[in-house]
Amino acid sequence: MPKGERLLNRKEQDDLIEHISNGGAASTWCKERGMANSKVYLTLREDNEFKADYSHARENQADSFVEKIFDVCNKLELRTIDPHSARVIIDTLKWTAGKLKPKQWSDSMEVNVKVSGKLSMIDYLIQQQQGKAIEADFTEQESIRELSEDARERLITAQGDSTPTPTLPRASETPPGAI
Repeated sequence: MPKGERLLNRKEQDDLIEHISNGGAASTWCKERGMANSKVYLTLREDNEFKADYSHARENQADSFVEKIFDVCNKLELRTIDPHSARVIIDTLKWTAGKLKPKQWSDSMEVNVKVSGKLSMIDYLIQQQQGKAIEADFTEQESIRELSEDARERLITAQGDSTPTPTLPRASETPPGAI
């Protein structure tokens, strides 16, 4: 079989890109055409332009999934869908959208902090408690739950009498399995 027949032609590529951008799955598209999924994957490996278009389509697919979440919510308000089913659908769409386009739809938050010189986590927390906006690049990893007694006292002192005592558990008080 000639190499060209193993790959998707340009019309098929465009059709698949549109299908995925609108929230469809490549496997569904292939099944509707009686085509093996491997043809899509082979085209992805061998055609860099299609690979880039496919990547953009997957990001658009994430946006389409968010739109579907609104559709499910509307059905829920109209009571045309079971609430438990709606929750499963919404959770699946949210999770997938977060994986396909994490900067926009992920639940996780990325925090970047930088400072010149060495700053420990406790010093950073004290600065934050005092309302000073700083950036920090921690040169050593410290866990709040592993702070020394001295560091705990420094943090409490930095808060002053006007704020409640922080609820940082002492290492000996940390329940088993707690992070």
